[in-house]
Amino acid sequence: MALYALVELDTMVVRLNREFPVVGIPISQAKEFDHRLAKQIHQMKTKADGAIRGEGIKKESYNLVAIKKGLGWKYLYEVRVMKWAEKANAENTMLHQEIEVNGTPTSSW
Repeated sequence: MALYALVELDTMVVRLNREFPVVGIPISQAKEFDHRLAKQIHQMKTKADGAIRGEGIKKESYNLVAIKKGLGWKYLYEVRVMKWAEKANAENTMLHQEIEVNGTPTSSW
């Protein structure tokens, strides 16, 4: 598990999204965050039961990333340090075996 700072969203776009919700594409942590482009703040290992301990971390909101080589990653957005035990449970952070697909797509979406 790793913690990352929240992405700074353009306040003007956020305001416009609020005022005109049917115009454009809303921005959010889910649309803007990518751990490969961000600096990791803190890393934690999980216990066998999936429990995590994050001692000495500021009580703020973070993007939490569950990651393991060969299993990919999963994001939990805007997780408050005091509340992550509720959000970062085995069901929400379960990772699955990565599958490599070879070839070239033959049709468009």
